[in-house]
Amino acid sequence: MARYKAGPQIITHWKIFLHNVCEPDALVASSQVLQAVLTTIDALPLRCREAFILHRFDGLSHSEVAEHMGISRKAVEQHIQHAMQVIRRCRMQMEGDTGTPVSVLQRRKNGCD
Repeated sequence: MARYKAGPQIITHWKIFLHNVCEPDALVASSQVLQAVLTTIDALPLRCREAFILHRFDGLSHSEVAEHMGISRKAVEQHIQHAMQVIRRCRMQMEGDTGTPVSVLQRRKNGCD
Protein backbone atom coordinates (compact mmCIF):
# COMPACT_ATOMS: atom_id res chain seq x y z
CA MET A 1 0.00 0.00 0.00
CA ALA A 2 1.26 3.48 -0.85
CA ARG A 3 2.27 5.74 2.01
CA TYR A 4 -0.01 8.75 2.05
CA LYS A 5 1.93 11.86 2.90
CA ALA A 6 1.16 15.56 2.86
CA GLY A 7 3.14 16.35 -0.27
CA PRO A 8 5.08 19.35 -1.51
CA GLN A 9 2.16 20.65 -3.58
CA ILE A 10 0.22 21.27 -0.35
CA ILE A 11 3.15 23.16 1.16
CA THR A 12 3.60 25.22 -2.01
CA HIS A 13 -0.08 26.24 -2.14
CA TRP A 14 -0.05 27.29 1.52
CA LYS A 15 3.20 29.24 1.15
CA ILE A 16 1.77 31.18 -1.80
CA PHE A 17 -1.41 31.90 0.15
CA LEU A 18 0.49 32.97 3.26
CA HIS A 19 2.87 35.15 1.26
CA ASN A 20 -0.06 37.02 -0.28
CA VAL A 21 -1.95 37.72 2.94
CA CYS A 22 0.64 38.01 5.74
CA GLU A 23 3.17 40.48 7.03
CA PRO A 24 6.75 39.08 7.22
CA ASP A 25 6.60 38.20 10.94
CA ALA A 26 3.17 36.62 10.56
CA LEU A 27 4.40 34.75 7.48
CA VAL A 28 7.27 33.18 9.43
CA ALA A 29 4.98 32.26 12.32
CA SER A 30 2.34 30.84 9.97
CA SER A 31 4.95 28.85 8.06
CA GLN A 32 6.16 27.34 11.34
CA VAL A 33 2.61 26.37 12.31
CA LEU A 34 2.01 24.90 8.85
CA GLN A 35 5.20 22.83 9.01
CA ALA A 36 4.29 21.54 12.48
CA VAL A 37 0.80 20.58 11.27
CA LEU A 38 2.21 18.76 8.22
CA THR A 39 4.69 16.93 10.46
CA THR A 40 1.81 16.00 12.75
CA ILE A 41 -0.20 14.67 9.79
CA ASP A 42 2.76 12.61 8.63
CA ALA A 43 3.08 11.12 12.14
CA LEU A 44 -0.53 9.90 12.24
CA PRO A 45 -1.12 6.14 12.05
CA LEU A 46 -1.19 4.96 8.43
CA ARG A 47 -4.93 4.33 8.04
CA CYS A 48 -5.83 7.50 9.95
CA ARG A 49 -3.48 9.58 7.79
CA GLU A 50 -4.80 7.96 4.61
CA ALA A 51 -8.44 8.68 5.50
CA PHE A 52 -7.64 12.25 6.52
CA ILE A 53 -5.66 13.06 3.37
CA LEU A 54 -8.20 11.44 1.05
CA HIS A 55 -10.99 13.47 2.65
CA ARG A 56 -9.36 16.84 3.39
CA PHE A 57 -6.83 17.14 0.56
CA ASP A 58 -8.26 14.94 -2.20
CA GLY A 59 -11.84 16.03 -1.53
CA LEU A 60 -13.42 12.59 -1.24
CA SER A 61 -16.62 12.22 0.79
CA HIS A 62 -16.67 9.94 3.84
CA SER A 63 -18.49 7.32 1.77
CA GLU A 64 -15.95 7.54 -1.04
CA VAL A 65 -13.05 7.25 1.41
CA ALA A 66 -14.72 4.22 3.03
CA GLU A 67 -15.15 2.53 -0.35
CA HIS A 68 -11.59 3.34 -1.41
CA MET A 69 -10.10 2.01 1.84
CA GLY A 70 -12.47 -0.94 2.22
CA ILE A 71 -13.69 0.14 5.65
CA SER A 72 -16.98 1.40 7.08
CA ARG A 73 -18.09 5.01 6.86
CA LYS A 74 -18.11 5.12 10.67
CA ALA A 75 -14.45 4.03 10.76
CA VAL A 76 -13.60 6.83 8.32
CA GLU A 77 -15.40 9.34 10.53
CA GLN A 78 -13.46 8.10 13.57
CA HIS A 79 -10.12 8.32 11.71
CA ILE A 80 -10.84 11.88 10.55
CA GLN A 81 -12.06 12.93 14.00
CA HIS A 82 -8.89 11.54 15.60
CA ALA A 83 -6.69 13.33 13.04
CA MET A 84 -8.49 16.62 13.65
CA GLN A 85 -8.07 16.29 17.43
CA VAL A 86 -4.32 15.63 17.08
CA ILE A 87 -3.88 18.53 14.65
CA ARG A 88 -5.93 20.88 16.84
CA ARG A 89 -3.81 19.93 19.87
CA CYS A 90 -0.62 20.61 17.92
CA ARG A 91 -1.88 24.02 16.74
CA MET A 92 -2.88 24.96 20.27
CA GLN A 93 0.59 24.03 21.51
CA MET A 94 2.17 26.03 18.70
CA GLU A 95 0.05 29.10 19.34
CA GLY A 96 -0.12 28.91 23.12
CA ASP A 97 -2.89 30.70 24.99
CA THR A 98 -2.30 34.02 23.20
CA GLY A 99 -2.68 32.72 19.65
CA THR A 100 0.97 33.46 18.87
CA PRO A 101 3.56 30.77 18.12
CA VAL A 102 5.66 29.51 21.01
CA SER A 103 9.33 28.61 20.75
CA VAL A 104 10.62 25.46 19.07
CA LEU A 105 11.91 24.22 22.43
CA GLN A 106 8.47 24.62 24.01
CA ARG A 107 6.81 22.76 21.09
CA ARG A 108 9.25 19.87 21.46
CA LYS A 109 8.62 19.80 25.22
CA ASN A 110 4.88 19.60 24.51
CA GLY A 111 5.42 16.79 21.97
CA CYS A 112 4.27 18.71 18.92
CA ASP A 113 7.41 18.19 16.83
